[in-house]
Amino acid sequence: MLLRPLEHIFWEDTKTWLHGELEDGEKPRKLMLVLDEAHLYQGAMGTEVSMLIDRLRSVLSKDGKNPPIQVIITSASLGNDDSLKKLRDEFEQFYS
Repeated sequence: MLLRPLEHIFWEDTKTWLHGELEDGEKPRKLMLVLDEAHLYQGAMGTEVSMLIDRLRSVLSKDGKNPPIQVIITSASLGNDDSLKKLRDEFEQFYS
């Protein structure tokens, strides 16, 4: 979908909206990306997901400025607090 010409206008409109001028009193705009089943994003699948996120950031970047994206990761199978902290730390290190 990121490369197909049919959806190109969708991504261009989104980029224009994200980087556009704000109205008085308008909160900063951001794209909210929700990734479910986060416990699966490791190894080859994790690499593929990270490459898709990088491609999304590239498509929505304008004049060398990355788009504001808020990522929410969810999973019913993360286990204990230590595994959640490890996943969060790895994600923040890669995308900060």
